Amino acid sequence: MAANPTPSGADRPGPARSAARAGANRAGCARSTASDGTPRGTAERIDVEVAAAAWAAGDLVLDVRTPEEYATGHVAGARNVPLDRLPAAARELPGGQLLTVCTSGGRSWQAAQRLAALGRTALSVRGGTKAWRAAGHPVIDGPLPGAVARRGLLRRLLSRRRR
Repeated sequence: MAANPTPSGADRPGPARSAARAGANRAGCARSTASDGTPRGTAERIDVEVAAAAWAAGDLVLDVRTPEEYATGHVAGARNVPLDRLPAAARELPGGQLLTVCTSGGRSWQAAQRLAALGRTALSVRGGTKAWRAAGHPVIDGPLPGAVARRGLLRRLLSRRRR
């Protein structure tokens, strides 16, 4: 009796397996591999509702837009790390799964792939901040990243000194 080959070709070596992996990339999932072929990190595109559940569970959200774009509205609690600064900032990020977001999903997918190449698990939010806002999830409009936090920290420190 002949074995039925799997449609993806995942159990076959060589180009068929590479083609299956390339198909997975187009479908919204990418795996980075080390030089010895072992997986290092993963990148995946996820829907807003899945992202909201991960956010509610405490996963860190990285907004990879420019500080000016971030100030126009960002996921509540998101850390602003522009895409061009991601490689340097990645070393300072806490461990665990990361959510990446931008305006509509293009840059966040690039960021997720870069993080996967660095050995991280990164989930890119499909539709970005636009989809997040449209779904009714918390979005903060406001000043450039850190401006409120620094002012708030200073106020807290000064109020403690007065006690």
